[in-house]
Amino acid sequence: PFHADELATWVHVIRERRDWLARRGIPYVVLLAPDKTTLYPEYLPRSVGKTGNTTRLDQLIEALHGVEGLSVIDPRDRLREAAATAPTYSQTDSHWNAWGAFVACSQLLESPEFAASGAQGPLDRKDYELEVRATRGWGDLATLLDSPWPFVDDSVRLTPREPSQIRLRIGPRTAQLVRRLENPHRERGRALVLHDSFFLPMLPFFAERFRETTCVAYREFDAERISRDRPDVVVQQLVERTLVSLQPSNPDWP
Repeated sequence: PFHADELATWVHVIRERRDWLARRGIPYVVLLAPDKTTLYPEYLPRSVGKTGNTTRLDQLIEALHGVEGLSVIDPRDRLREAAATAPTYSQTDSHWNAWGAFVACSQLLESPEFAASGAQGPLDRKDYELEVRATRGWGDLATLLDSPWPFVDDSVRLTPREPSQIRLRIGPRTAQLVRRLENPHRERGRALVLHDSFFLPMLPFFAERFRETTCVAYREFDAERISRDRPDVVVQQLVERTLVSLQPSNPDWP
């Protein structure tokens, strides 16, 4: 778990971001993606034990729920329920699959901030065809094992029943990789997403709801880009293990 000063730092940094955005009339939504081990602890080796009943994710979510004007999305319960329909994480990868991404994105888009931003509305499961089939697993966990024998994994796909009209443009590679997605079928809604690799399978679902989506592969806070782009809403997505590896800080505010 966090030490008290570590938790206080996370809350302070996120409060500052909320305040800076609020002064510009921009809603701020934080999506915290759980680690695979949080959702499927029964598959951990017996030698791996928990260090306590409360995790850093538990602590941060509880602390942030008391922050006024901030939406915090915790998809753990939805993901557990969705696992009865299909796997939500790949066996050979540490990331959620398309079904897990869909479930998390559905909960994210239910936040009231998105209605005010001009987004189209929540996702509808009936608009997609779900397919699960066995295939060769090439995930990051399989790569780490470097086995000479192939792994079998469940490939989970959600295919839209109507063809997508999204156009993708990838900006020049700088310190961050920037993807800009445009949907000509939407009249309004401009979102900016600061994210890690967990947001990538969410992109096809999320971008359908906005006229323009800018995705910046960056775990910190890009105030300069936000000032320049003036989006209708800012989403910050962080995976649970970031709470161990990242020392959060804020930039010099423009």
